[in-house]
Amino acid sequence: MKRYPEAIAWFDQALKLHPKYIVCLYRKGVALLEWGKPKLASRCFEEALQAYAEASEDVRRANQKYLVKSTFDLGKAYSQCRRLKDAVRMFQWILEHDAKGYLDRHFVHYNLGKAYLDLNELALAEEQLQLALKDHEDKEYVWERLGYLAHRRQDYPQALQHYQRALDCRYVPYVLVSRAETHVAMGNISLAVKDLLEALRRDRLGKHKIWIRLAELALMQKREDLAESNYRKAIDFKRKMYGTDCAQARYALAHLYFRQGRKDEAREELRQAVLANPNLSWDHKIFRALGLPLPLPGMRFEAVQDEAERSETP
Repeated sequence: MKRYPEAIAWFDQALKLHPKYIVCLYRKGVALLEWGKPKLASRCFEEALQAYAEASEDVRRANQKYLVKSTFDLGKAYSQCRRLKDAVRMFQWILEHDAKGYLDRHFVHYNLGKAYLDLNELALAEEQLQLALKDHEDKEYVWERLGYLAHRRQDYPQALQHYQRALDCRYVPYVLVSRAETHVAMGNISLAVKDLLEALRRDRLGKHKIWIRLAELALMQKREDLAESNYRKAIDFKRKMYGTDCAQARYALAHLYFRQGRKDEAREELRQAVLANPNLSWDHKIFRALGLPLPLPGMRFEAVQDEAERSETP
């Protein structure tokens, strides 16, 4: 039912009664992973594997499936935490040890291919993605990653062919977003905008990211008014959908206003960006130029009241 906090609370109650409950540790990890908390999820999967290692032979025999599934989802959690070499190790272990076929190898090859792609091991990534495609040519997500791989190789015509195969399987917005980047690389901004607008029409949860990319393309076309409007739409959507501000759009607006000489507005957008997320990757020059303190991760913004109080170091 996607009521993740409530689910985790019940799992925690069960674990108070039986701290080494392998299935419960695994399912709590799955809930955390689906809730978007891969670091916490990875700890649960690690605890499940540790509990399995410490269990009696009978318990291990009864939980072989959860040994494999915990290892697989730990690999997915590691991938999301950018612990890519650890993720590769998990997926390789499954390919070597899952003799009973608890997991469909298609998913293992696919996730291993994605990890190799993120590691820039393109030949290994292609090998795994092709194995994932075997007997599963209707899976748009595999074609999408093959398209991205071809894009990384700057084989843009091949990338477009793969993206089209993906869309023929299932017409989904994330493939359109990926194809838009290939159009940008080929200099076809108008086609990229067309794909992003179509993705925007079909997407439900990530519209703010698409608005930001549309704003960036508008800036490439020197259409600053359109860029400003798109950043505002990103902010409005994220506030309406998630109840939070959009730090990336605020930060981009600060840069836009600064270039336009609108320093008071730039200063305010920068304040709002830091309040929304102090952990962005900041350009320190704009803070100094606008007379604002450099943000520290995890700290709220406090404006500097006097020039003499301004610090030149983070």
